[in-house]
Amino acid sequence: MDDESFGHLPGGAAANRGRRRPAPAAVSAAAAAALSLGLWLGASLAPGRCARAQEGAEPRLQQLQETFKKPSLSVGALFQSVADFQIDRTGPGHNGFSVANFRLALYGDLDAGFGYFLQANFVGTPAILDARLKYRPGRFLAFDFGQFKVPFSKEFLTGAGGIDFVNRSQVVTALAPGRQIGIGATLANEPATLRLTTGAFNGNAAAANGNDNDRFLYAARASAGNRVPAADIARVRFETGVSAACSRDAAASRRGKTSRSPA
Repeated sequence: MDDESFGHLPGGAAANRGRRRPAPAAVSAAAAAALSLGLWLGASLAPGRCARAQEGAEPRLQQLQETFKKPSLSVGALFQSVADFQIDRTGPGHNGFSVANFRLALYGDLDAGFGYFLQANFVGTPAILDARLKYRPGRFLAFDFGQFKVPFSKEFLTGAGGIDFVNRSQVVTALAPGRQIGIGATLANEPATLRLTTGAFNGNAAAANGNDNDRFLYAARASAGNRVPAADIARVRFETGVSAACSRDAAASRRGKTSRSPA
């Protein structure tokens, strides 16, 4: 499975518009404004900025990337703030400001095919988002162990810095199983135009460090697309896929309903 666009911590040193969940549709006179600022270190430069950095137009940003990005240890960070204002607020919440994300990630590749990805969000509960050990025995096969995203929904698998808004769509928030503790396997060709990912998980959200019964959540995703270099902003990127998940566990959670799992 990809890293959360630091490697799969997507996005870059970029400014993105963001928004909170909209108020109910009945509030027709409401207007909302939101602002998010994403700052990425390590491998997380946005494609356009990466190209300019390579040309020497942003030497300090390039130096910062080189300092925090090494094969065995890279550092990534994301900060997003939100301003939420509605003229005639009748829905939940209040006009004001908040910090949506303040994330720090450590990731890298070690010897003998092993690697790791650790991510924490200092404004969320639980603070630990990802604690994943990966093992790649060959070119096309990789295994993941620990706490990470269930392979379900392309939008959810896209890192927080790579989506257009601060919050994900309500459909994904309601249906995606979120982060879980378990084991996963990925079979993909190089470049990764074809990918099959599957896994078995506790099914009771990442906040519970252990399973609450003997049942599991099973998920799988198959996708196909083209892999375009980050600096090649002129080529069209596409991906199509299908996801499925199944659990007979009465305590199974969708996006951490039993204990909310951050995006």
